[in-house]
Amino acid sequence: FNNLFVMSYTNKRSNSFTIPTNKRNKIDVSSTNNQITNDNFVNILSWNVDGLNKYMDIERSLAITNKIVQLNPKPDIIHLQEITSDTINTFLIELGKYNYFVCDNQLDLRSLPSYFTLAFYYYPKIKIIDYTR
Repeated sequence: FNNLFVMSYTNKRSNSFTIPTNKRNKIDVSSTNNQITNDNFVNILSWNVDGLNKYMDIERSLAITNKIVQLNPKPDIIHLQEITSDTINTFLIELGKYNYFVCDNQLDLRSLPSYFTLAFYYYPKIKIIDYTR
């Protein structure tokens, strides 16, 4: 698991903030108190899943999702790199079991490139309030 990067972001001036993501999505993160808690942080995980290496790609994808859902604190946003058409369903199904949803609501599984990136958000903490492709 050498391709893992985790980052936390917080805005100390306010307990509610919006993160613009590449001018397509706006993600709202709100907390109900002024204490610094996990709710004041957005935990972002980025992982290159080495999808171009076909050796045991499904097994590797399952191992990665198992590792992600065992993290504490759980990531609020997961950015996966080198997803392929062979591994996307594993990530969609396994992460979906833990309330992770794809940020791209217009994802077309019938016309995917050979490899791509995919971002998931954790609901109910993260809510997509605007999406434009």
